[in-house]
Amino acid sequence: MDSKSPDSELRLLEFFSFCVEMFAQREQRSGVGVADFFGESGVFRFLRDGYEPIHTLGKDGILGEIDDYLALHSGKAARA
Repeated sequence: MDSKSPDSELRLLEFFSFCVEMFAQREQRSGVGVADFFGESGVFRFLRDGYEPIHTLGKDGILGEIDDYLALHSGKAARA
């Protein structure tokens, strides 16, 4: 997402929130813990940079993209 308009920033924040909530629910973790983990591991940057194609995926597709990113960048299973 290249645009810095307030609407695009709001959509991005809503997408981040959705991703955190889905991941936290699946992993049975707190949203705050997952948000911290996403920030530290680069997941938020990954989601921002890949927003256009990733946000069109369903829940399983989005979680799969996050898992793939984490596996590629951490060398281990995704756990918050």
